[in-house]
Amino acid sequence: MKALPLILGLLASCSFLQAQFIRSAEYFFNTDPGYGNGVAIPLAQAGKYIVLQAAIPVSDLLPGLHNLYVRTQNNRGYWSLPESRLVYVAAVSGFAAPDLVAMEYFFDKDPGIGNGQQVSITENNTSDSRNILINLEDLEPGFHQLYIRVRNAGGYWSVSEARRFFVSGAVTTEVPAAEYFFDTDPGHGGGTPLQLLAGDSVHLVAEVELPFTQPGIHYMYVRTRSAEGVWSLVESRVLYVVHPVKIGAITAAEYFFDTDPGFGS
Repeated sequence: MKALPLILGLLASCSFLQAQFIRSAEYFFNTDPGYGNGVAIPLAQAGKYIVLQAAIPVSDLLPGLHNLYVRTQNNRGYWSLPESRLVYVAAVSGFAAPDLVAMEYFFDKDPGIGNGQQVSITENNTSDSRNILINLEDLEPGFHQLYIRVRNAGGYWSVSEARRFFVSGAVTTEVPAAEYFFDTDPGHGGGTPLQLLAGDSVHLVAEVELPFTQPGIHYMYVRTRSAEGVWSLVESRVLYVVHPVKIGAITAAEYFFDTDPGFGS
């Protein structure tokens, strides 16, 4: 039988009218059965302060996380607040984990077990790995926490798995403007404008005048601006500019056989 060792130090509260001492103790897992309905813990002797040492059976608990609660009762019949401990019960050989039957998610604040946004789940499976499309339309721009948890066939919910993410402000995808520049960034809006038809995507075909007087390697950059005034990252291309060559009129021609006699010979 699996058992959980428990060692707790508990102190009885004091009263100016009558001395108090602990006369009984009990424990329970997860759900409170009501005062006096937990599993009794034998006490070596009553006292204002006791140290509980007990082996608590966990054979009836499913593998996973559970909450253990312990409380005491004084000689006047008053129960203490429960002392809690989070315990994990590991699966053992021969134990068949129950199938997952439900999944839910929520943002930021827990609406309560079973009150999250339900997600369909693969039946007859003890694990589930998938991509989930989650609607963010109702969230304000800024940081948020996403929580996901599952429930098995035994009715137990898992601990929530959390992820932090950022929701940006709503923007349109229309592109009404574009510009280009060479080598050095003149600043947003300082480039040479490109003519285009506004839309959610653009295909630029344009004749671009090269302002260079010297040959060599240069960089051309293009960027676009959204309807909200947000500029994109730049798209770049490497260019190589050569010397212009002047072609004159043809004034002479010659021929030869096999071996070149030299120009003009």
